[in-house]
Amino acid sequence: MGEYQIRGKHVNELAEIEHIPYDLRQGKDISKGIPALRRIFEPVKTAAQAMDDAQYAQYNAYLADMYEYSRMLEMGLKPAKPKFPEGLNEIVKIESLEQLHHQSNLIIEGEKLKKYALPLAIGGIQTGVVNIFDKEKETI
Repeated sequence: MGEYQIRGKHVNELAEIEHIPYDLRQGKDISKGIPALRRIFEPVKTAAQAMDDAQYAQYNAYLADMYEYSRMLEMGLKPAKPKFPEGLNEIVKIESLEQLHHQSNLIIEGEKLKKYALPLAIGGIQTGVVNIFDKEKETI
């Protein structure tokens, strides 16, 4: 039987973001075979795997507080934002992970563009040659 969740925009975004260090800590390859993703995720992987049990417990408590904060925002409340635990690498801070998640989405979209759109638009990405002129009219 599967899991059923009802969550709003803030909680949904947090769930996507916080899975990055969790998956990397578990040794999952979330790079989708894209070298640029592997490079940007590597510092998060290093930080997540370097946490000892006490630090990881602190980090999980921070994440639980962030979920509560997000749910309160969805209810229209104005809660105080949870503090990031001292001594942990700031690369796993939610704000840092948000930026990383955004950057990873841009990389993925760029890869899709290279794979699907550019070959159609220019007739073949392998040659690197683009002819934008109509040979008969010599206009763009």
